[in-house]
Amino acid sequence: MIRSILLGCFLASNWLHAIDARSQEPAAVAAAAPAEHAQRYERLLVRNVLILEGNGTPLRGPLDIVIEKDRIASIGSVGKDEHFDAVIEGEGRVAMPGLINLHGHLHHERAGLEMPYQYQLDLWLAAGITTVRDLGSDRERALVAREASATGAVASPRLFLYMWTGAETAGEAREKVREIVALRGDGIKITGMDREPLVALLDEAHGQGLRVAHHIGVEETDAWDDIAGGTTT
Repeated sequence: MIRSILLGCFLASNWLHAIDARSQEPAAVAAAAPAEHAQRYERLLVRNVLILEGNGTPLRGPLDIVIEKDRIASIGSVGKDEHFDAVIEGEGRVAMPGLINLHGHLHHERAGLEMPYQYQLDLWLAAGITTVRDLGSDRERALVAREASATGAVASPRLFLYMWTGAETAGEAREKVREIVALRGDGIKITGMDREPLVALLDEAHGQGLRVAHHIGVEETDAWDDIAGGTTT
């Protein structure tokens, strides 16, 4: 049984239809059924879709996908008499695991102009991205966005926050890790660091159960130091 897989391609297709609707004539938009976003159901049925598992195997289907809360409970054929809180008619579209963006940034402004997070979240969803590892953004704003995503308050990919930090001494490095732990960060993002604080930061992060992403440049430390210290990526 496949669990905890999001329907990236199918969702992207529907999201693009929603974006396209904004450019249609008002009468055509009014005639279409209103879209539902960020809704969670006890039992949801996605009917009549082709399954792309992403492991190199051919498409399967058409099949029905049963989702219970936030998990895929079964993939197969569902009888018409079964009760569901909501039904999505797939109409032969392709359902696949959601894409994962391993290096994203939540931008609240570009070129000095305010840019709502929802604009960026919509673009990710339209591309079939259902999980984003954020590698450094405004902490306060990003924490609010992660909470809104986790509770379903907004239509959004799942967000994992790797908070950026840096340090010049071993003691400072350990303190910065503890600060991120207190903020409930999902991981740590670092850039240029000397070897002593890097080793201390990695040791403290491992002890706290946090993963570390390192943007390596021309500096005292290099990839060999990351391998020795156990940097995640």
